Order: sequence, then structure tokens, then C-alpha cells
Amino acid sequence: MSGLIDGYNRFLGLTWPRAEPDRFAAGSAGIVTTAYDLANWLALHTRGTASAVLPKMGLHELHGPSAPDGHYGLGWDNPDPYGGSRQITHPGSSFTSTATMVLLPNSGYGIALMSNSRMPLEADVEAIMEDLIALKDLTVLAAAMSIAIGGTLKARRARHSARRRAATPWRTTLRLVPYLLPLPVCVFLPRILGLIAGGRDVTFVLLSHIWPTLLAAVGLTAATGVLVLATRIHVLLRQQHLKLTRTSGHPQTHTSVAGR
Repeated sequence: MSGLIDGYNRFLGLTWPRAEPDRFAAGSAGIVTTAYDLANWLALHTRGTASAVLPKMGLHELHGPSAPDGHYGLGWDNPDPYGGSRQITHPGSSFTSTATMVLLPNSGYGIALMSNSRMPLEADVEAIMEDLIALKDLTVLAAAMSIAIGGTLKARRARHSARRRAATPWRTTLRLVPYLLPLPVCVFLPRILGLIAGGRDVTFVLLSHIWPTLLAAVGLTAATGVLVLATRIHVLLRQQHLKLTRTSGHPQTHTSVAGR
């Protein structure tokens, strides 16, 4: 988006700058503002006075919960205060920035936190989660690296493995199927995550911003599966070719013995 400063994404606990990508945003999302305008917006909600576009009763309706769980209202959440003062909150995020607003109705104050960064799972406004997310990223990437190393070793031993299972081609075929499964998972990963996220529109660009480690791990696993599968199929086809060559080059001779 033009006019915006670069934001930041995190990968394995490290931060690097990235420009906000151009995208279509619906009316309920993609709002860009300044700290000054956001302060005026909070003032409107904390003073409880009527505005030119919304009466006082309208503000009250916005803050009141309307969802069956008794927490979410019209864009505002009413979390359990856990014995503290009542809070009305609303978080938001783009690909490279995050923000959180908190209204304290009993005191008349509002607080806004804006950050030009976004960590995986929208956790950059909760600093206590930072190290845990880095550890999670390392775990996911380490698992993918282990799969890649194991797959590379299997590819190197493909000739020996094909020689061992040459007599059972159907078993060999079944053993190759699991190596193909990560590829469709990688291709349809945005749709899978979209279903998990309740039908939200997830793309590879979005994943590269909010959870690059997962995208890298799934891609590495899929590439490893394709490598092992291609290597083993190549070895099997080569063995079949050599077998046919030997058979055609040395035909069997049949000797008949005539009885007296």
C-alpha cells in the first residue's frame, strides 16, 4: 500500500522489514489510521456524548454484547474482567502491523497500542508470547529439517531399496504413496487453513507474512517427498529397462530330446 511505512515480520525470533502488500479489503477490515485519529476515535467512545453521525444510544448499542456467548458486540469485545474493571476491546491487524484498543468505561479512559510489526498468530502485542512463538517456529522447522534429512538418505538408498522390493511391485507402489501426500497438502494449504479459520480468505502471500515458518516447513516436506518419489521411480524404471535389455539380448534356448 502506498503511503505506509514498512512493517516488520518475525521468523524464528528474528525481525525483518517488509512492505505491506496491495490487496482488496472489505469495509469491515483494512482500516489505516494515525495515532492522533485513533485517539480521537477513543475519545468519542469514552466520553459517551453524541456525535454528528452516531447518537449516545448508538454508542451504547455498539459496546453491548450481542453474540450468544455474551461477549462480542458490534465490533467490540467484552472479555471477562477476571475480577478487575470492565474492559471493551478490539484488536486488528494487517500483514505487517497490529493494533489493540481498550476502553475502560468505569474510568472514562481508553488505551490504544499500535505496532508496525506482526508476529505469527498476531501475538506481537503480547510480548510474553514472543519467546514461545520463536520456540514453536524452531520446533516446526526442526521437524521439517529432520524429514528432509531422512528423505535425502532414503533417496540415496533408492537403488538398494528397489532391488530389495523388486519382486513385490504392488507393495513398492503402496510404499511410495505417503511420499506424494505432502504435495497436495502444500498446494491446498491456504484452503485447509481457511476452513480451520472459519472460512477466512487465506493465501500464500498472507501465510508468508503471518506464519512463514509453517509455509517453509510444509514446502520443505513436500519437496522432500517429491525428491524421494522421483528418485525411487527413476531407479525402478531403470531396473525394468535393464531387465528387458538382458532378456532381449540373451534369449533362452530350448532343447528337445527325441525318444527312440
